[in-house]
This record gives sequence, C-alpha cells and structure tokens, in this order.
Amino acid sequence: MNSLKPIIKKTLQVLTLFVCLNTYAQELDSNLFYCHENIEIKYLWPVGQNQFVANVRYLKNESFSGEQMYLSNMYLLFNESNLVTDTVYISSFGRSVNVLDDQTIMFTSKFGSKKYDISEEKFNQISNSKNPNVLEVIQAEEANEYMLGTFNGIEIGYISEAKNRTLKRSKKNIPRYFYIDANGNRKFINSGKEDVVNDQWESFLNKMPFALGDINLYKDELYINIPMIGTCYVFNTKNFQIKTYLLPTEDADSWFLNLDKKTGFHYLIGHKKDKTFDIYRIDLKNNHKTFLKNVEGFMDLIYDDQILYRKETIEGNKQFFCYYFEPVYKN
Repeated sequence: MNSLKPIIKKTLQVLTLFVCLNTYAQELDSNLFYCHENIEIKYLWPVGQNQFVANVRYLKNESFSGEQMYLSNMYLLFNESNLVTDTVYISSFGRSVNVLDDQTIMFTSKFGSKKYDISEEKFNQISNSKNPNVLEVIQAEEANEYMLGTFNGIEIGYISEAKNRTLKRSKKNIPRYFYIDANGNRKFINSGKEDVVNDQWESFLNKMPFALGDINLYKDELYINIPMIGTCYVFNTKNFQIKTYLLPTEDADSWFLNLDKKTGFHYLIGHKKDKTFDIYRIDLKNNHKTFLKNVEGFMDLIYDDQILYRKETIEGNKQFFCYYFEPVYKN
C-alpha cells in the first residue's frame, strides 16, 4: 500500500495541474464559441432559443484518388451550451437556408427543398419536396435568374448579369430583387440601375452565388442588403411595402446593415481598408449612430448583444479556426 502513495500523489498533482490549466484556459477563452483544426464556419444562423445552425467547410480525403479536398455540404447544430448536437449533409440542396420559426429550418435549391425540425437538438427531417419544374429553373438560372426561397409564404428571387463576383465595383453585379405575387408575376423591389458607390461586401465573395446581396428575415420584414449600391431595402411580407435605408459611402470600403434577431436592435457595420470592422449602433428612426468598437474577423453576425468573430490560432505546426462571441457594448 505504501508503494502506491507516490503514484497517488503524482496523479493528484497531475489532476490538479490539469484542472488549473483548464480553468486558466476557460478564463482566457470565456467567449469561445467553437474551435477546430479542420472545420471552418462559413455562416451561422440563430435558430430558436439560443441555438445555431452552421454551414462549415471541411477537409476530406477523396475516396478514389486519396487526394484531400474541401467540401461545404455539412451543417452543424449547436445547442444553448454551444455544443454540437447533430450534423446533416445537404449537398446540392444547400443553396439557400431559411429559418422558418423557432424550431424549423429549410434548405432550398433549384432541385427542391428539405425541411427539418430541430426542437429536440437534432435535425429531424419533416419534408422533402422535389421541384417538378427543375428544368425551367435551370434554364432561368442560366439566364441569371435565381430563386432564393420562400419567406413568410412569399417567394423571393433576384436577377443579375453578374458572371464574376470578384469584380466588386462592376455595375453588372447589382442584383435586382423581386417577389412573386398572387398571380405568379414578378414584382421588383429595386431597379438594378442604381449607382455603384461601395465595394462588394467581402464575405459574399466566399458564399454561394446567390449571395450578391444578403437577405435576413425578422418577424414580417425582409432585410435586403446591397452594400455595393449603399442601400438596404426592407420588404414587408404582409403588406408588401418597401422601405429604403441609405448606407454611408465614406470612411469604409463598404457598409452593411445588421440586425440582432434576439433584441431587434440595428447595427451599422463598416468594412475598413485595414480589413477590420467598425461597429455602430444605429436608430433607424432618426438615423443617429453611435460608435461601439472596432473588431477583426467579424463574421456578419450580432446576436443577443454579442459579436461573432473569427481568429486563427497556431499551435506548433497546426492551425485552428476559432470563433468567439464578444459583448458588443464592452471594450
């Protein structure tokens, strides 16, 4: 028994050290949301009560050639504790993601749509609808018409002459958004003839082709950001009225109107030449804005008064993609 005492003592020392290091790491990374060596979050959607769905890019070995390749067909479900509780692979269906309500999310593409219930912290498929007019849709997309999905029962799409989204200041890149009325006719939300006043929003360049602008549904209103023309259109899905908010054209390469779906607060984001982002709180009633902070690696999301940002970390010869939520009102 006496011979075991040194071993027990050593084990307790190691455990104590581990706990101390763990506590220290938690203190340092108290805002950490997710970190992984091979998985990179491309976009994050708030769903329900503090849950999130993430589209991620990951490295996979090709089964035949053995070569490694990056794929973006995987979606992760995070619970309230920021733990991954389920995974789903959507492949070609992942063109558009619509959060329908607190427990339902839908993936839409030209081939159809898949709807999932996430109330039990799992992707439970509740419908899989095929598009009978897929050939017509393909032909339309070849003519630069894209359907983005259904929001509060209203079909939304856009047309554009864009062939290369990296041509940031090309007038051809201006999307012309529309909705489908009760008679099946297109009703345009913007003209598509606006002047180009800003660069394209950088993160759009890494998303699917539909992300020439950004659409975000909050209650009955659909926010349509088009940074390159310095405008955000707010389309009411109930009465079909359209409000226009002009974004700044100075002090940043491009601007973006952000909405916190938890609080309903609006934020104005400026993408600076040094690749950082200025965050402002803005009151849309009087257009008064208040500067809050400047951040690096902003991920286009503010939720529950917290900013999501990305930071790459090097440990030895390994690189980790780490994502943090930082309080927007604290420096």
